[in-house]
Amino acid sequence: MSVQVKLMTAEDLWALPRVEGVRHELMEGTLVEMVGGTGGLHGVLEARVARHLANFVEENGLGYVTGASGAFILARDPDVVRIPDAAFISKAQMPKPIPEKSLPLAPDLAVEIVSPNDSALEVRHRVQDYLKYGVRMVWVVYPELQTVDCYSVDGVQSLKDDAVLEGGKVLPNFRLSLRTLFADLVE
Repeated sequence: MSVQVKLMTAEDLWALPRVEGVRHELMEGTLVEMVGGTGGLHGVLEARVARHLANFVEENGLGYVTGASGAFILARDPDVVRIPDAAFISKAQMPKPIPEKSLPLAPDLAVEIVSPNDSALEVRHRVQDYLKYGVRMVWVVYPELQTVDCYSVDGVQSLKDDAVLEGGKVLPNFRLSLRTLFADLVE
């Protein structure tokens, strides 16, 4: 006898009661609890990345930036819902009016900041999901190493030291030095 597991939808996920410090994503209809309160360094970097992105995007009228509460429905049936630490959505791609609930699209850029409790496998799955479902660029920020891995359909580039994080085709002319990104955060 086989047991059928009921898969959740993005709407089921949205209807869950909100609990302080707890976030959930959906991986092919399966609920995944995300660790909340990932720490001070993670939070500072989250805000710093989002601020630099938002300033550039707003100054150039390119679209919208979300923080760590922006949920994206990347796929349906079974549903895949991801919540990057920051994301950019081009003006042309954003539905109007902007939905109150999860955004039914893949962002143009997704940013993940690696926490001490994130496994390499979890990070890899997140990046693969983003690229598989249409995210054009993914930045994975490693606070302790002060490095950033930049993924796109063209491959991966690892940045460190005096390197400059660039927006490529997704955010032309966006430039942020890693020295600026990590300034005064880690000794």
